[in-house]
Amino acid sequence: MPVFSYSAPTVGKSEKLLEIEDGYKYLGTMRRYFSKNSRGSPIYDVNVYMYDAAGGDKYVIEQLDFGMVRGYTWGVYKNDAEIGKIRTPRGLFKNHRIDVRVNDYPGISIKAKTRGKHLILDENENKIGETSTTNSINKVYQGEISALVLPEPDILFYGVIHTFWCGMKRN
Repeated sequence: MPVFSYSAPTVGKSEKLLEIEDGYKYLGTMRRYFSKNSRGSPIYDVNVYMYDAAGGDKYVIEQLDFGMVRGYTWGVYKNDAEIGKIRTPRGLFKNHRIDVRVNDYPGISIKAKTRGKHLILDENENKIGETSTTNSINKVYQGEISALVLPEPDILFYGVIHTFWCGMKRN
C-alpha cells in the first residue's frame, strides 16, 4: 500500500503554504484559504488550493454550501473547470465523512471513527486505506491507500485528505 504523509500547522485555520513531497519526489504545494464571504466562524470555511508541480495544473476544492443539517458541499476544479464534487452526509448527528466523486479518479469516501485511524473506503464501502494524525506542535497527517485504487498519491489526493481533516469540527 502506498503511504502518504505531510506536515501542517496544529491550528487548522492556518493559511500557511505547505510543500508536498512523496518520499523524495516533489509533488507541489497546497494551502487552505478562507472565502471573503464566509459567515460565522471561519472554522467551517474549508477551501484548499493545490499546485501540481509535475503537470503545472492548479486544483481548487471550494466550499459551495454548509449547513449543520444539510451538510457540506465542495466543488472540485482543475484549471478553473469543474471536475467533481465532495459531499458530507445530511444529518446533525452523522459522523464526519466526505464522499469524493471526481472525473478520472476512483470514487472514495473518508469516514471518521471515534477511536483509532479513520477509514478510507471505496464505492462499495470496502476499506482501502486509513488516515490518522499526530498531536504534536506541527501535526503530521498520514496514512495509506491501496495501490489498486491509487498507485501513487497525487497532489489532488493530498487536497482531499486536507479537506477531510480541516472539515472536522475540531480543526
